[in-house]
Amino acid sequence: MLTTLIPPTEEPLTVAEVADFLRLPVAEPPATEPEDAPLLAALITSARQVCEQAIRRRLLPQTLGLTVDELLDVQRLPCGPIRAVLAVEQRDASGGITLIPTSRYIVSGTRIAAINRWPAPLIPIGAFRVIYETGIADTPADVPAALKQGMLMLIAHWYERREAVPDETVQPLPFGVAALWHPYRMFRL
Repeated sequence: MLTTLIPPTEEPLTVAEVADFLRLPVAEPPATEPEDAPLLAALITSARQVCEQAIRRRLLPQTLGLTVDELLDVQRLPCGPIRAVLAVEQRDASGGITLIPTSRYIVSGTRIAAINRWPAPLIPIGAFRVIYETGIADTPADVPAALKQGMLMLIAHWYERREAVPDETVQPLPFGVAALWHPYRMFRL
């Protein structure tokens, strides 16, 4: 199971950028943000998460935890690129955690491999957790323009269609969004 332990500290887009894209009126002084700022902030976060799911990568630095029943000799870590493996934990029946020393494994690309063999699991479910940092960009300014443009288009789509829709009208990502994100998608072999 993959969980986000520490989310990104910033979003790829600002409320001001989204408000400008949506052509929302500028707030009257002393207000500095549009009236819909809380909604736009929520849409930005949701669009980032949908983008990350679609391309199978994380946009900005964040810490993930992959919990598995047993580690494969060569274990793929989802949502690369991997910036750093922070810890490999082994859990025991009493809830104790033992850290596996870095001298026992190597990291290459999106994979982690045991130098000899991983320890045998001490419990049948959730015996190991790999904690790692990932993200394709260091700052929001470094996020590729096509990914940001796709997010803006998706936010505009959601902003104009706020109501629930019947199941038969639900569609995957709008074509333009999918086309912008497709070159950045990580494919499984």
